[in-house]
Order: sequence, then structure tokens, then C-alpha cells
Amino acid sequence: MDIVFAEHLDLLDLHGRAAVASLAQLGPADTLPPHGVPAHAATREHWATLEIWAWTLEHPGRYWSQRVEPSPPQAHGDVVAAIATEISHLEDLLLATGPEADLDFFGRPGTTGDVARLLAHEAVGVAHAASLAAGRGAPMVTPAVAADGIDRALGHWAEPDADVMWQPRPALLRATDTADEWPVCFGQDRRGDVGAVRPGAGGEPVVVVAGPATALLWWLHDHEVGEHVTLSGEPDAVRILRRSLDHEIEPVPRRRGWRRR
Repeated sequence: MDIVFAEHLDLLDLHGRAAVASLAQLGPADTLPPHGVPAHAATREHWATLEIWAWTLEHPGRYWSQRVEPSPPQAHGDVVAAIATEISHLEDLLLATGPEADLDFFGRPGTTGDVARLLAHEAVGVAHAASLAAGRGAPMVTPAVAADGIDRALGHWAEPDADVMWQPRPALLRATDTADEWPVCFGQDRRGDVGAVRPGAGGEPVVVVAGPATALLWWLHDHEVGEHVTLSGEPDAVRILRRSLDHEIEPVPRRRGWRRR
């Protein structure tokens, strides 16, 4: 089932408000999973995302870098309050505009429907991380919403022209409860420092990542999911896939070279 514009607005409201409630419980030095980002930095980044898209909706046909840079709130509580204000503002703008208005979407043609989808899943992700950090329950993410989030994330992250060594066989992400599948091409540069993904085609996958859609969504974003998601395939390929998705992984131990005597 496709998630439509009105549902994306509902997700923005529900999860956005949950994120605000959880962020308000955190101190600025508390950290958010999965990568231990300080709460104040994560909160400022979230506010900046909302502010940029509100400006874009107010100025269709213009690119956000053309705007006058705003002065962000400084105190953690003020940033949280500003997020709540921006959510209300965005909801009003999106409701007034509808899903079909044209605008710049990361340097390519897009619509207000694309923005609503982006912001919905931004809210879902922040609410999940902030609620975990605050020890609070987050709103439920249904399998259909999670599958939409996986599809959106993979499309958003795709770098088809990246200068990496693409693996000859794709990975396959499989949601066991929705029957959705996503073949993903992946690769990394020669140093193993930078990875990239792009949509894949058919063919025998070298890695299969399988689990319920919601757990698969959180795995994709590098959250701890325990045994809810299984990875099968060649260990080196699993490692390259996770590197390509910007997961934090332990470095490979280097072999000691022979010493000359």
C-alpha cells in the first residue's frame, strides 16, 4: 500500500510532536543513537532541516542557499521550542499548497509531495532516536510506513555516478512481512573510506538482509535491531555493504608486515 500525501502529513505531526517531547527531556550533552550524536547538535540539525524546507515552500522556484541565513536559537530548550513552531508552520504550508506544486528538490525538479514524504520520515527517524535516548516510547511505525521509509532512504542516498568500485552482484533487502524487496548495488573506493549505493537490478544477490519492515528500516539507519534482521552472504560483501550505507563498523585488523633484518 502506498503512503499518500495526507498520511505523510499525519506522520510529520505525530512523530514530529513525539520527537519534540523526547528532545525536551534530554540535556544538551546527552547523546542520540545510533552514533552518539550530542542531543543539542542533533536538535539544531533537525531544526535547520525544517527551517530550510519551510523557506523553500514559501519561495517556490528559488533554491534555499539564496535565502538570508537565519540566526538559530542557542539554548537547547529554545531549539526544541523552535522545532515545534516549524512543524506547525510546515503543516500549514503543505496543507495550503497540496502535493502537486513544483519546487526545487535537492537540485532537481520535485513536488510538495516529495517534501511531505521527506519530512515525514525525518520526523519518524528523529522521534525514534530521541525516544530511545530519553527512555520514552515512540509512536508505532507500521510495516507500510517502514517500507515507504526504506524506499525513500535508498532513493535519496543513491549515487549512480559515484567513483567507487561497484560490486558485481547486488545486495537484496527483503521485508518479510510486506513482501517488498529492494535490490541494491553497492561499492567503495580503493581505500575503503567512501562507499555508495544505487538501485540494483535482478540477479543472484551476494548479500541478503531480511526481516520485518520496521526492523529493516532501523537496521538501514544503523540502529541496533538484534536478531530481528538476518544478514546472509559473503562476509567481505556484508562489510562493504554496511560501509556503503555509512554504518559504523569495526576496522579490519591489519596483518603485520615482515620486518627486514
